[in-house]
Formats: sequence, structure tokens, C-alpha cells
Amino acid sequence: MGIKRLVHSQKNIFIANSGLEINALDEEWILLPNKDKGYKIEMGWLHSSNMPEDEYNMMLDVFKYSVQKLSASTLVGNIFVAKQYLADGIPLLHQLKAMWSNLSTGHKKGLNSLFCRIKKLGYRAYSSHHDFTSKHLNKETNNHLDPLKGSLSDIEFDSFISVINKKIENFNWFIEYDFDFYKSQKFSSISYAISAKLLTSIIRRPVQLQRMKWSDLIPLTSSFNEKRIVTHDMAASLGKPLLQVRVYIAKDSKSGIREQPEKYGIPLHERLSNELLNFKKLYAEGVKLWLELNGHSVNEKQLIKLLQNMPIFLHRSLFELKVNSIDEIKEVFTDKSVAFHVNSSSIGKSLEQHIIKSERVAIAKATSNRLRHTILTRGARDGLSKPQLAKITGVTMQAVQSYIDMDFKTRTMIDKRYIGNSFLKKAFNSPISELDFNGHYIYDNDFNVVGEASSQTSCNRCSTKLGRPLGCYGCENFKPFLEADHRAVLSAAEKKRDVNRTALIAPLQSHSLEKLNKQITLINYTIALCDDMLLKRVQANVE
Repeated sequence: MGIKRLVHSQKNIFIANSGLEINALDEEWILLPNKDKGYKIEMGWLHSSNMPEDEYNMMLDVFKYSVQKLSASTLVGNIFVAKQYLADGIPLLHQLKAMWSNLSTGHKKGLNSLFCRIKKLGYRAYSSHHDFTSKHLNKETNNHLDPLKGSLSDIEFDSFISVINKKIENFNWFIEYDFDFYKSQKFSSISYAISAKLLTSIIRRPVQLQRMKWSDLIPLTSSFNEKRIVTHDMAASLGKPLLQVRVYIAKDSKSGIREQPEKYGIPLHERLSNELLNFKKLYAEGVKLWLELNGHSVNEKQLIKLLQNMPIFLHRSLFELKVNSIDEIKEVFTDKSVAFHVNSSSIGKSLEQHIIKSERVAIAKATSNRLRHTILTRGARDGLSKPQLAKITGVTMQAVQSYIDMDFKTRTMIDKRYIGNSFLKKAFNSPISELDFNGHYIYDNDFNVVGEASSQTSCNRCSTKLGRPLGCYGCENFKPFLEADHRAVLSAAEKKRDVNRTALIAPLQSHSLEKLNKQITLINYTIALCDDMLLKRVQANVE
């Protein structure tokens, strides 16, 4: 069977979206130059399968097409399903219907995806297969409020943002690193921290960040010169080094990778813009060292031009590569190439590595889906329209509808139900009862001590928008003073909330009230906890 196929199969050589040349008849297809997840797929099972010749050639076409259109993780899943259910030939429609009810949701999706591409490539004999699979997928239940997979609570989200910010703040951008740094996990670590910050800021999928090149990051006052990009909609710069990023549509079967940009460039705030500029300088220095070690010298202008088609989030295995010329590098990195881009699954999994506080579960993890749930849930709660939510997150208006329909009173009740236990268990260290003259004190607006900072360094770097001491309550670095007048802080917070409530001019601004209300709740718990401890002290003295 293999010899027959070798003779009769046509157009065996094709190019993957990474730019690598693949022989369709090879036992293994190498998709990526770097050994990341999905860089290689086993195809020997297909060549030695019992499929009839016409079905074999059809599936070969499907997989060649898929290699150029799908992410590595999706492709691996599709091949697993095909190997399990199609290796002996495409089942007849009545056979497919008979086995359908026993399949898992994932396998149903995989088969539906395969039959969709078979139909798309013009094999109409299997149109009825796709009609059946597409209409009989398991209905997905909304898990937007699930404590493990759904929207993050305010405490969880704030904790995640704090962890990411601290990781970036603690990195020293202003020293020279040797070449070993760029080949190590240390470079990957700061790269993933920046990717987490960017992903959280623009709320896009890991695969969209994975495909980004430095040409997709430009000053806010510049233009991408793309017909689809709406230039007049871009915000104007106020003299700060603000940037905007171009994002390509992730799920577009009609075009290839990096061919269909979103309609709008996404403006980035000043802090993230500065962090990305610092990261680019660090990255550029690593590329320069790599070139010099390979015997190639470039000036700053040449280096910047060379970076344009290189990935923002680079797989560090590039620095192990030997190159003979600058032209060779230009051939590897083109506008459409994905060579040495980190795997999208690596960007996604890096989010889960950060330990975040939770008032609801023992172990809370952030994922790209949970971050998207969080922003859509908050936006819907704040009264944003479907078009606004779709534009912010890059999803369809149909996908947004379920968030609009949610019962947010239920969500509020759930949040309040858990915050008390969290406060007592996690949000605070034990209050201090006596002042330590070596302590790092937190003062109220009247310069009275209300607590102590466990770490002055962390406190100095804090960027809480609510300010001190209001923003300190609930922070793991803050230890409230037992005898302090926390009621005075509470009174000031309530007055601030009342003023802000009357000053609201748009639904989106109501999120600032949520933060104030959360801090007011935490101050109330502080007061209750301190009162209880003081009462127990009095009772102990009486006895």
C-alpha cells in the first residue's frame, strides 16, 4: 500500500506556515524549527493505514491544509481523533450516527472539525457527515461563574495583577546581561511576565500573542498602513511614549496566519508601553550579542530593521543557532513566518504558574479563558453594550450574549458570602498591638498610625490607585494596628464613595465604586476583628 501511494500521490512537497519544507509522505512532519509542543507530528499511521486510496489522498489533503491553518495543539488533537476513528476508513453515515452517543465531547468536536475541513476542500460526498456532526455537538454549559474555571473574583484578579506587576518591577532593566542570560530560563521568565501583562491588558488569545512581531508594536500616533485598520479611530498621543498593538484574527479559516488583522489597533497604557520598550531594548541587546558571536556586526538602525519580522515572544533556542549571514536571518524571519515564536500553549500555561490569593478556593489559577470571562463579566455588569464588549475582547457579539444575560445579583451574593472567611484566613496577618519604633508605619490622613508594612520595599513599589491607607486594607504586606482608629479611615472611605457615586458620568466608571466598596468591606472586617481582640483582652484582665 505504501509503495502504491508513493507512486501515485502528487505534490508531496509543501511548505508549513513556519516556512519549513515538508514531504507529505514522511513518517514524521517537522512543523517548527524549535522543539516546542506540537513541533513534530507522527504521520506513519496514515501512510500504513487500511484506508481506501481515495480516502487516503483526501485525508492527506486535509492534513496538509490543516498544517497551514491550525495551531499545533489543535492539529495534534485532530490527528489523535483521526487516528482513533478513521484509520480503517471513513465510517458510513449510519455507522457514524451509531457510535456518536458514546463519544466524548472533545472527540465529537474533533470529528466535526475534520469533516468541516473535508467539506471545505470540496469533497462533497461527506457533506452529510458534517451536517450531522455540526448539529449534534454537546451543548456547552456556561461556566462564567464557576469558582475554578469561570470569572475571577475581584480579590483573585487584583492578586493576579499584583503578582505580575511585582515580577516586572523587580526585574533590573538597567544592567548589561551576558549572553548566557539570553539562553537561560531567566530570559524566558521575564518574557512570559511581559506576555501575561500584555494578554491581560488587551484580552486576546495566547495564539494571537504568539504570532506577534515587533512590526505589530508602533507608537500610538503612527499608522499600520493596513486597509482593514481604522486609523481615524486611533487615540491621540499626549506626548508620552504610548504604543499601540496590531492583533491578527485567531480563528479565520478564510485566510492564513497573519493575513487578517483586527479592524482596530489596540492602544496600550503608559506603564505597559514603557515596560514593552524596556523589554525590546533587552531583547535587542540579546540579538546583537548573538549576531556578534556568529561574526556579524550591525549598527543600531540595521538591528531595529532586523527585529521588525522577529517575534516579540521569542523561543530562546534561537540563541543556540549558528547563522552564516544576515541574509540567512532575513530568510528565516518574514512577515508571515512563525519560526522561533514561542508556542501559544507555553504562553497560556505561564499564566497558571503565578500563585494568587482567593477567598473561594484553596488554589486559584488564572488562564486566558478566565481572564476573558472576568473582563466580559465585569463589562456586562457595568452596563456595556454587546458591540463594546465584543470590541474590547475580540470575540463575536453572539459569544457576548451569555454574559449580558447573566444574573449579577447571584454573583454579588456569592462574592459577599466568601469574603468574610477569606479576610480572617488570608487577607490579614495578625494585628499588632504595640508600636515598634523600627517599623515602617502606614498613616491615615491625619498622620495617625493605622498599621505597619511588613516590607518597606514592596510598600514603596505599590501602585494602588486608591492610595494609602485605604488601599492597604486587605494587602498581605499590611498589618493593622490593634488600637488604631480604623473607623476614621472607614468614614473617609464612605465619604469618598458618596462623592464618586454622584460624579459618575458613564456606566464603565462604576467599577471604581466596586473597588471602594470592597475596601470598605475589608475595613469593616478589620474593625470587627480588632474590636473582638480588644474585648477578649479586657475579659482576660478582669478574670
